[in-house]
Amino acid sequence: MIALQTHRVVSERDPEEEFRPYFAVWCGTGPGRLHRTIATGEVISKAECAHYTAELFPAYEELLKRVRASRLGDASVKFTMNDGRLLGDLVEEVCDSAKKLP
Repeated sequence: MIALQTHRVVSERDPEEEFRPYFAVWCGTGPGRLHRTIATGEVISKAECAHYTAELFPAYEELLKRVRASRLGDASVKFTMNDGRLLGDLVEEVCDSAKKLP
């Protein structure tokens, strides 16, 4: 549901318009943290989750590095609506993967 809402919002905006860092961090870390908890029973930090999610979905590694940097306080990291679209795709992939876990 969140992924669909994200796609709808970003598709109506200029691809280079700012995507708020708060939402980028949430989309880039929240679902992955839940995936890790379902898969292992562990609860990990949002910063650690960026590494975990990048290992599962290497196509998003560079974006997740920026998400992690933003989470750790790097205010120079910026996100665009295009990044938001990619993060919506990532949310879908993480959720699809979680559905397949035992």
